[in-house]
Amino acid sequence: MTTPEPDEQRAASRRMWERAAERWGSRAELLREYGMPVSVAMIEALDLQPGQRVLELGRLAELLDDGGFQEVEVVAVAIEHRYDNVDQFIAETIALSMMFDAAYSPLDAERQLQVRGAIAAAVAPFQAPDGSLLLSGSSLVASATA
Repeated sequence: MTTPEPDEQRAASRRMWERAAERWGSRAELLREYGMPVSVAMIEALDLQPGQRVLELGRLAELLDDGGFQEVEVVAVAIEHRYDNVDQFIAETIALSMMFDAAYSPLDAERQLQVRGAIAAAVAPFQAPDGSLLLSGSSLVASATA
């Protein structure tokens, strides 16, 4: 697999994010309305203990405010990724992460099996008896004007 030139990658990424931003912006109020109860429930469910840290909604909003942005709004969006098995997870990670692909793909078969074993051990708590994986999380989404 050839790695795109950095300028090409940045340009493609910028085009993708610009298209996504238009769509997000046109649906911002609806997303906020539907997403807020989920965000509140997720934050309450965190049950953070001393020493645990997360980038809080308020802190991200504060950072954007301090950066000169206006009308800052931040919401947490639930994310779920389902995979049939660990191999599908690795294949998707290779496809989506140039950094992982660059580190993993050149390895010989034996070393790839070792890495696969380490990944399988790390995701074992999220694996069903049939081998499928459910990886859940959340992503902070911010909107603001400059």
